[in-house]
Amino acid sequence: MTRSPTVLVLGVGHFGAWMVRALLDELVQPEPDLSIVSLGGDLTTAVLAVQTLDRLHVPDMRVKVESNEEARALEAVGADDVIFPDRDAARWLVAHIAP
Repeated sequence: MTRSPTVLVLGVGHFGAWMVRALLDELVQPEPDLSIVSLGGDLTTAVLAVQTLDRLHVPDMRVKVESNEEARALEAVGADDVIFPDRDAARWLVAHIAP
């Protein structure tokens, strides 16, 4: 029997970078197969989240970013995939309304 993947979605916004490690230590039960990190443009918190997920050996970390600079920084600390939802949504919309 194939089991469904366990997914951790982390989106604490600007609640505070100092909270990330404590939250992750409590939330990662059981071990997730992937994580989705969406922290509202708070690069410091996102870096801490990715570093903590890496320490917890979460195998697949996908992170929402707002700029190429954020993408490079988060990939440098271990993000497996960076996602640009605002950019991608804008491109999709333009493609569907442009003549």
